[in-house]
Amino acid sequence: MLPIRLTLEAFGPYLLPQQVDFTRFADKFLIWGETGAGKTALLDAMTVALYGRASAEERGDMEALRCQLAGPEQDTSVEFTFSVRGRSFRFWRRLRLVRRRKADSGEKYRLECGALELLDGGGERNLMQSDKAREQERAAETVIGMGYAQFVQVMVLPQGKFERFLTADSSEKEKILKNIFRTDRFNDYQESLSRSFRAFDAQVREREQAMEAQLRIYDADTPQALRDQLTADGETLDQLRQEHAARKQAYEAANARAAQAQQLEERFARQDAAQSALSALNAREQEMSALEEAVLGESRTDDLPGAQVPQRYFDYLRTREFALLEDVLRHNRQDVESLASLTGHLCSAFREPEQLAHAEDAFCVGRTLLRGGHTEE
Repeated sequence: MLPIRLTLEAFGPYLLPQQVDFTRFADKFLIWGETGAGKTALLDAMTVALYGRASAEERGDMEALRCQLAGPEQDTSVEFTFSVRGRSFRFWRRLRLVRRRKADSGEKYRLECGALELLDGGGERNLMQSDKAREQERAAETVIGMGYAQFVQVMVLPQGKFERFLTADSSEKEKILKNIFRTDRFNDYQESLSRSFRAFDAQVREREQAMEAQLRIYDADTPQALRDQLTADGETLDQLRQEHAARKQAYEAANARAAQAQQLEERFARQDAAQSALSALNAREQEMSALEEAVLGESRTDDLPGAQVPQRYFDYLRTREFALLEDVLRHNRQDVESLASLTGHLCSAFREPEQLAHAEDAFCVGRTLLRGGHTEE
């Protein structure tokens, strides 16, 4: 930033309008004068025009810097024109009397401010979206690239502190430099880092104690020994898992075989029961055949046992051999013939019961009569 022009009135020790044209000086110049002559007031006017505050915060804002010799009707104003990277700007502020207060309260002033970019050809561009003082300060931060704290620290060296710095001892110089460059924040950073270090150190110590406890639990002397032991334990655990998986697979296979054996045993039991039933049926069939032969007086010739008829029919369905079906049909035909003969014989027996030839016939007729509800002898 290069200063171009500074205009001020009723500001600090300057009662009447004053203007400083910096273009009349060389690249480097010195602001010199007796103490109280108003050197610092020029720097304050620049910072007030930009940020609304003096170059040192203890001197306050624009109203605090109003010239004490100014009359109530005289406005306090500062206007600062400067250039940044080849572009020119004008920032200004003004305190204007609003009304006179009571005698014991003084006057009330209204603050007016502005921020303009000076365009080629004499035009101007307003940099503020409102007439608020904070809006002007944001415009200064945008144009210069620094806020108030950075500006007064980098661009302005407050009055008197440089002389004190030259004549002071080392400790005093340190205090002056801390005050000038406001190094308190670095102390805050240092304290913050110290707190972070202490917290981190406490965490490290806590983890070291936990690690030592783990070493004692596993009877290990060093972390590397513990890692080796954990690696070996991991390999052992993998082997045990593999053995467990193999044994589980063998157990499941044994359960499957046991289930198959159970099913086979149940099938054998059913087969034994069927065989017993078949034997009983065969015996009963023999008895019925003997009784049939005794009643009819003749025996069935070339007949298939009744127990074999279903199997013979299923064999026919599977093989389609007609001879098997003939055996079944022959057996059924003889069943029909035997049934017809038995029916005729029973009918005759009911008509002439005294002609029953055998005790089995009398027994059969008696059971038939009982089933039919006849009780006469």
